[in-house]
Amino acid sequence: MTKPRKLVKGDRVKVTGGWGIKGGGSLGEHYIGCFATVVGFTKMSMPITIKLDEDIDTSYVFNWCRENLRALPRKAKAL
Repeated sequence: MTKPRKLVKGDRVKVTGGWGIKGGGSLGEHYIGCFATVVGFTKMSMPITIKLDEDIDTSYVFNWCRENLRALPRKAKAL
């Protein structure tokens, strides 16, 4: 299996699982299949801060587990 691409701020991702690895409580499973944009990283190695596309409130972001995000292709840079 290939290693996932390193995410950077501004990357587009698709949510493929809940926001945590371990079960219990609300896991954000209702967001599976949604698209989001990476807006930052926490100081810990795993959580990634994302902004969901369908979230109306622009100030609301989530810390999501990297294993449950799939990177979408980046746009080619103009020459």
